[in-house]
Amino acid sequence: MLDAGVDYVFSDGIIYSLQTGLAQWTYWAICLLVIYLVRCLSKYVLASLTKKDKQEDNKAKKSDILPNPITCLLASAATTLLVVGQGDHVFTTHEDLIFYWFTVFYIGAYECLFLCTRFLAYVKHTEKRDPPFYNLLAGVLQLVASRLYVGAETPYNPPIIFIIAVRMVVKSHRKPDLLRCITLLLDSLMLSLTCVYGFGPATHYLAAVFVAAVAWADFLM
Repeated sequence: MLDAGVDYVFSDGIIYSLQTGLAQWTYWAICLLVIYLVRCLSKYVLASLTKKDKQEDNKAKKSDILPNPITCLLASAATTLLVVGQGDHVFTTHEDLIFYWFTVFYIGAYECLFLCTRFLAYVKHTEKRDPPFYNLLAGVLQLVASRLYVGAETPYNPPIIFIIAVRMVVKSHRKPDLLRCITLLLDSLMLSLTCVYGFGPATHYLAAVFVAAVAWADFLM
């Protein structure tokens, strides 16, 4: 309230107040990490725009465009730890808590997916193919936004919904396997919670976001 970093909640005739601001060093550390993660996300988007013809040239281009996966993973983990280390006492509703902790689980699941993929490639002595980081980055950005706004509903939810929806459409058009089905289930749960708990505008705006996501996914494929 009034730039003081204090939230007030009125419930059952009682006014509750809580200092919800982050420490200065934590806030700026998260901001710097988020800037790097947004840059990583933009690089993945640029890489996805390369056409399928001239595949060898595209592989070279993508290797130059894509960020270092280990650095990206470490930045994601550091951002998550900084946010989770502040605790969940700032959230006022059960819905916000459910959304917050599922987002943490969602991030952890995709980080484990990356590590398991790297480990299996090392054990089997096969060429490593790192999974795309779109969902992981979207999850980390969602976690940061929900903590800064102290709730599931933030102004950044529409673009995050768009990113996850595009990935779901792209995955659903590829050959099904167990791992892809598991990530689709995770994405659908994340998308459902974001739409139900985190999308404030009218429903027709949400429909427009999904239509745009399907159109963009068709363009990428």
